[in-house]
Order: sequence, then C-alpha cells, then structure tokens
Amino acid sequence: GHSDLGGADVKMNTLVQDVVDLWDTLGVQHSHFLGLSMGGMTGIGLGLQRPERIDRLIACDCRLDAPGFFRDMWDQRISQVTYGGMAAIVDEVIATWLGDETRAGSGQEEDLARAMILDTNPLRSG
Repeated sequence: GHSDLGGADVKMNTLVQDVVDLWDTLGVQHSHFLGLSMGGMTGIGLGLQRPERIDRLIACDCRLDAPGFFRDMWDQRISQVTYGGMAAIVDEVIATWLGDETRAGSGQEEDLARAMILDTNPLRSG
C-alpha cells in the first residue's frame, strides 16, 4: 500500500516483471510462490512466463480470464476510488474479504482490514 508505482500504468506483465526483478536483485534463482487474488494472477503469469523459476505455485482466489463483468467491476472500483478515495469502497471490500461470522465477532479483524484499506494510497506515484 505504500509502494511507489513509478508513475506508469501498472499491467499484469508489470507485476510479473517486478517479481522477476526482485528475485534477480536478491539472487533468487527459483522459489515457491503463493499469491492471493491479484497476487495469484501474478503467480500464474510467472508460471506461464518463467516456469523455470517456480518450484511450486499456489494461486488462491484468482481468475485466469477477465470476462466483461469482471473488467467492469474493476473499472467501477477505479472510478469510485478516483472520486471518493479508498473510503468509497472500504465497506464493499470488507464484505467480500470477511465472512458474516467474522464480521459478527469482536470486530478486531474488520478494524484491522478497514485500517489497512483506508491507509492504502491509490494515487501513489513517483
């Protein structure tokens, strides 16, 4: 949430290359990769583009495709955040991240997730 985006549009291939660049910087020749949601899609991209660098891949809660409704959902979220900041989507995101039972509990998990989301600067760039 506090990483510099470098002022460029971030595409899936950019995320894949970021991982490869990090591995190269750290001298990692191959590794296990676990990704959730967009991280899972990044892992699938790594597996397709750099299979020799992946020992094991775990891709959770992610898609291999981008049908219209999925792209539209992201376009809608981008618009909401552009005009209302992260507060515009925090309740929607919390509802998808945390189940009813968790949200009905002590509230600690929801408070932590909410704080993380609201602390994310969607416009961070160089």
